[in-house]
Amino acid sequence: MASIDKSNDSEIRNRCLAETGGDEDLLFFEGLDAAIVGVGTSAAQSPRVVYDRQRAIEILEGLLGHDAQEYFEHNVEQAFIGSGSPLFLTWIRNEG
Repeated sequence: MASIDKSNDSEIRNRCLAETGGDEDLLFFEGLDAAIVGVGTSAAQSPRVVYDRQRAIEILEGLLGHDAQEYFEHNVEQAFIGSGSPLFLTWIRNEG
């Protein structure tokens, strides 16, 4: 559960790969495809998959129940898999 999976067997994964020109270094968390919001890029780092943090926790709640937040924080969000480690987005509403 929520381990790194390099397969590209879903539409959203294929769209992320297409956006990055087929970057084979993209890393995906198994079971969290529904939380993918896109790909993040910067001049200093290779492209990385971006997940909606809250949606990822909600998916894990369906699997783990009340332990999902703690599991996410310790085993997913803090997992360093290398320079291609996925990012987790916390939405902040812009009132401006």
